[in-house]
Order: sequence, then C-alpha cells, then structure tokens
Amino acid sequence: RDLTSAGKLMKEISEFLSEEEIYLVDHYLGKVGVQQMLPFRSRNKKVLDPLWNRGGVQLVEVVMKERLDVKGRSRFYDRYGVVRDVLQNHHTEIMAQLLMEMKGRKEEEGREEDIQLPHEEFLTMKLKALSDLYPPRGKDSLLGQYSAYHSHLWEDGVLTSPGNVSSSRTPTFASVSVFSRDPKWSHVPFVLTAGKDLNERTAYARVVFKEQHFSMVSPSTSKELLHCCNGADIVFLIQDEVMGQPGVLASNCLHISGSLEPPFPEWEREIVTLHDSCPYTFMHPPPVSTHSLSGAG
Repeated sequence: RDLTSAGKLMKEISEFLSEEEIYLVDHYLGKVGVQQMLPFRSRNKKVLDPLWNRGGVQLVEVVMKERLDVKGRSRFYDRYGVVRDVLQNHHTEIMAQLLMEMKGRKEEEGREEDIQLPHEEFLTMKLKALSDLYPPRGKDSLLGQYSAYHSHLWEDGVLTSPGNVSSSRTPTFASVSVFSRDPKWSHVPFVLTAGKDLNERTAYARVVFKEQHFSMVSPSTSKELLHCCNGADIVFLIQDEVMGQPGVLASNCLHISGSLEPPFPEWEREIVTLHDSCPYTFMHPPPVSTHSLSGAG
C-alpha cells in the first residue's frame, strides 16, 4: 500500500528468497502496446531522436478510462483510490518507457538489429528518468469521485449511514501533469489520467508532436492539404482486446517502421520474458526502494 508496507513485505520475502530470485512485476508491462514502446523507439530512432524532446513534443498522455464502477469491491478500493491503484504503478511505468534514454541499433551483416541492454544498464536508465521527475503539484492535479460512489460504499457495508457523504474523499478519477527536471523535457507535461465509471473504456499512451515539425508541404499549398499535415502523434494501444488493430498507430506525416504483435497473452508474455531474462518487464527490490526514498515520482 505504501513504502512502509512494501518494505515489510520485501523483508519477509527475503527470508526465503535471495535478491536475484525476487522479481517485482507490473502486469501492464506485459501488454502488447507497452511491450512495443522500446522496440518501436529503437527501430525508428533516426526519425524520432530529433523530435523526442521539448523541441518536438507538445505533450505526452497516459490514459486508462473504465466504464466499470467499484461496486462489490469498494471496501478494497476505498483504502487505495485511483492514484495508488493505477497512477503510481501502471502509469508511472509506462511514462518511464517514454521518458528514458534509448540505445541505438547495430548493423550486422547488412541488417539492423535492436540492441539488447544488460539488465543493470537498462535499470539505471529507467531509474534516472524517474528520479528526474518533480513531485506532482496540487495545481497540476485534478481529483474527483463518480456520483454514485458513496451509494456503492453504503451498499457494500463500508459506510454506516447512506447520507454520510463526507466520510470518504477517496478519488475514483485523477488527472495529473508531471514534469521532468531533465532539460531535454523542460516544460513538457506528462499527463497521467485514469478513472472509474466514465463514458468509455480505453487505455493508451500518446505522444503529441508540435505542429510545425510536420507541415511537409510548401506555404503555397492549398489550405485543405495543409490541414491534413497539421501536427502528428503516436499512439500505443494498451488494451489487449483491441489487438485486431496494430499495437502502435502513427500519423502518416511520420515516416516510420511498423511493429510486430507478440504472440502471447499478457501474463504468458510476462513468464516468457522472465524465462528469457529480458530486463524490460521486471525490477529488483533495492533500486526500487532507493528510488522511493528519493521522493521522486
């Protein structure tokens, strides 16, 4: 639930397992769109590198909206809320994949291949990106509850009186803008949004580029054609259910390579990743604890 309880849990587990045997799993890192982020960035490094910074990026969004409410599980949810449930883990991990520095590609026998980073090097780059974050400010945050939340607390036996609406301020919706100390990302908002009982069910990460970088036509071109080239974005689809579509969508103005869909469902991908010793899905306890104590993220 928090750093104290996490430290207690890790201490108990460490009595039976060594550090190398403990893997901290965020199942969102096993989703197709998330697993494609780093390979996609690597494959398109030459195109994206000049733009993947404050000069080219207008904002970055990580969004998870749900139609479902918390009725039937409100006793659990009221202790955590949307920030602990989603933003501080899933959204932060996804944001790190977009923030962190990337290695290039290597050429071997006339063909390019992704560079597989050693686990410690990958972890260092990831934690560097997270440690550069400013703590979120109140003026950059919006919290809320859906209207029937207290009724559901009453029906689930959490509230003793249905009219006691002030007894819980647990947020079921949050939208937080996070900023980085890294000059490369100065003043670029990373907007993390999640909520229950909303108007649609969707999950994605979206990088929105500044318009001037993608007007590929001359000033004399018709307004209609200019409008077609106004701005560009890249969308990483996170919901596995929509994977009849590509895992990554990009504006036509970007000349980029496609991406392949992993052949395994979400949790199977996690196990395969563990078996293959891939560093991108798992973290070990000490660096996580160090990062938490630093107050970043």
